[in-house]
Amino acid sequence: MPADAPADAPAESAPPAVVGDRFHTLIIVEDTWTGDDRQFVLNSLTWRDLPLPLMALDTTTWEHQDAVLIGNIDTIERQGAEIHGWGNYLSNPGEDAARLIDLVQRGELRGVSADVDAVEFEVLFPVEPEAQAAALDDGAVDDGEAVGMPTETDPETGVEYVVMSLPNPRMRVTDGRIMGATVCPFPAFQEAFIEPDTTERAALAASAYAALRGRITGMVLGPLVASATLEARPRFEFPAIPPAEWFTVPEPPGSMPLTILDSGQVFGHLATWGSCHIGLAGECVEAPSSPSNYARFHVGECPTTDGGRVSVGRLTFATGHADTHLGPDATRAHYDHTGTVAADIVAVDGEYGIWVCGAMRSTLSSAQVREVMASPPSGDWRRFGQHLDLVGALCVNVPGFNVPRRELTASGWARARREDGLVTSLIVTRPAEPKQEPALTAAGGLLPQDGGELARRVIDRIAASIGRSRKDRIAELTARVHGKD
Repeated sequence: MPADAPADAPAESAPPAVVGDRFHTLIIVEDTWTGDDRQFVLNSLTWRDLPLPLMALDTTTWEHQDAVLIGNIDTIERQGAEIHGWGNYLSNPGEDAARLIDLVQRGELRGVSADVDAVEFEVLFPVEPEAQAAALDDGAVDDGEAVGMPTETDPETGVEYVVMSLPNPRMRVTDGRIMGATVCPFPAFQEAFIEPDTTERAALAASAYAALRGRITGMVLGPLVASATLEARPRFEFPAIPPAEWFTVPEPPGSMPLTILDSGQVFGHLATWGSCHIGLAGECVEAPSSPSNYARFHVGECPTTDGGRVSVGRLTFATGHADTHLGPDATRAHYDHTGTVAADIVAVDGEYGIWVCGAMRSTLSSAQVREVMASPPSGDWRRFGQHLDLVGALCVNVPGFNVPRRELTASGWARARREDGLVTSLIVTRPAEPKQEPALTAAGGLLPQDGGELARRVIDRIAASIGRSRKDRIAELTARVHGKD
C-alpha cells in the first residue's frame, strides 16, 4: 500500500495465480441427444484452425453473450464420439477473466458448451400417425377461419389465434464446425466439462509456454524435451499374425476412404468407379477393374490366427511411384527395394470401387503409422496385353483417384461393428427414411419419406391459420398479375 494512502483504504487483492496453467476439456459429444432435443451426428463436426478461443461466463445468457476470453485451445483430439481439447489459460488476464478462471480452477464452474458455425441440420417431428391424424381431422381452416379448433384472443390487440398442439421437434446436425468453447453453468451436454490437465504432456507444455513467455530463464527447453515423453498416447501395438476376418470385410454401400483402426485393421477404397484421374487433363480416365481378379497384385501371403494363409498384396509408403516405362516385374522390384510395407491387403472389385481390407504390419513405429494415416493410397496399374491390371499400391501425398474423407465424416453413415477388437462387417446408418419421424430440411422442405404427408398437413394447417395457405398465395398472385375485380 502506498505510504500516503488513507489508513482505511481497502487493500488491493492480487489476481489468482494462473500463469501457465493447462486445462483439459470435453468440448462436445456426438451421437448423443441433449436435454433440449439436439444431436450432432457422429463425425459431423470439424474445427477451425487452432488455436481456438476458450470463453467463460457465470450467468445464463442467450447464445453465450457477454462471455469473456479466459484461454486458448491449442490441441483438439477426437476420441470416438467425444471431442476433447487442451490449452492454456491467459497469461495476463483482466479482472473479469481472472475471476472466471479462479471459479473454473476451483471446480465451481465446470460446464462446457461448444460454439459451432457452418451448421447444416434437419428438423424431426416425432409423429404418432393415428393420434396426429385424428387431431388434424377434428378441425379445419376455411378461408382463414378456424373451424372446430380452439382459439385464443390477444386482450390487447383483439387478434384471434388458433391454438394447435404440435409435437416437440428435434434438431439433428449433420455438418458443423467448432469455432470455440464456452465454460458456462448449464451446458447442453451434461457430459461436457473442464478440468486441470495433469498429464505429463501438460507439464511439458506449461514449462515450454512459460519459457517462451520469459517466465523462466536458462537453457531449459533442450533438457526438458529430451527427458519428457512426447507421445500423448502409447505406441501402436499391432498383431504380428492378424485374424483371418480382417481380410474378408465386405464393402459398404458408398465410398469409404482408407481407414486404420487402433487394432491394426485396415479397410477402405483404393479408388471408386466413375471418378477421373486428376493428373490427366482434358480426358477422364477411370480406375480399371482387374481382369485377373487381382492375382497380379496378390503375389504374397500372410498367416492368420486360424492357422491358414491369405494371398495378399502390399501397401507401401516412404517411396514414390515407379517409372511409367517399367514393366510389371521391375515395378514390383521398385516398391520392394525403395519403400516400407505399411499393410498386407486383399483387393476386390466391389460395387462402388476397388475395395481393400487387411492388416497393418506389426513392426511399424507410431511415427510411421501416423505417416500412413495421413497419406491416402494410390494404385499402380501396368499393361498386360490389351488390359491394365493392379500390381502395386502405395501411400502418397496426392493420389490420382481421390476418395474424399469428408464424405464419410459429414454423412456419418458408415460405422464399424467391433467384436472383440475385430471389425467383421460395416453397419449402414445412412438415413433410412424413418417411418415414424418425417424430417424437415433447414429450408423447410420435406424429405421424401413415409409420414411426410402427415407433416405436410401440419404445415399446411399452420400456413392457412396465418393466411398463407396455397389457396391464399394463388389468390394473391392472381390479384397482382390481373388486378382485383
